[in-house]
Amino acid sequence: MDFELWTNFCAGDLTLVAGPLPFRGALSVREAKIEKLGGGAWPTPYRLSPGQQLSLQENYRWVEIRGRVQFHGSNGETGFLEIWDGQGNWEVYVRGGLPPITNNTLVLIRGVGKP
Repeated sequence: MDFELWTNFCAGDLTLVAGPLPFRGALSVREAKIEKLGGGAWPTPYRLSPGQQLSLQENYRWVEIRGRVQFHGSNGETGFLEIWDGQGNWEVYVRGGLPPITNNTLVLIRGVGKP
């Protein structure tokens, strides 16, 4: 199963979460003003079923998965988990590294999904 799940994602974090990507262009704005209009709650995550894949239309959807850690590691600022949900593996990338975790730990992960 080819799937990525990014945790701790907020606007502005994407390039750090995704790692090096080919340059595809940039947005240029002059005298930009950003006004925070209020607080908000995270949306209710979409629970992924075992073996389910996101479609391209669901790219960057807020999702959650539950399963056991089969492998964990890190590469500098990005942590990596392989999660087994009973029917398939999920790959999870975590910006900023991983908390202390061991294999076979049951986890519930929420983050931004990318097919």
